Amino acid sequence: LAMALKRRQLAMPWHECLEKAVNSVAIFDRNRDGRLDRTEFEDYVQVLLSELNETFLEFAEFMVLSTTFGREDENHTMAALEQEVMSPEYQQEIDERVNFRREMLKV
Repeated sequence: LAMALKRRQLAMPWHECLEKAVNSVAIFDRNRDGRLDRTEFEDYVQVLLSELNETFLEFAEFMVLSTTFGREDENHTMAALEQEVMSPEYQQEIDERVNFRREMLKV
């Protein structure tokens, strides 16, 4: 999610992309497992498309073209970001936010 956000909004700093992605997982993760399954991700994409005022086809086309024809240094940076996002620290952050949201919903 962070990589897609960064590709779509180049001016947004990395930490904001990561923050928004982590928050999105916490918000849309209905089964509280710290990950978005297919249905949860579909719900997230629908909200994202609404916020971007784009169709799915427009967004998918942008993602394919930016990945295929993106600058080599940008693609390298995206690969580095992917490794960072998959780190245990970020996974722990996601788990903590999901657990916090779970507790808040009990109230």
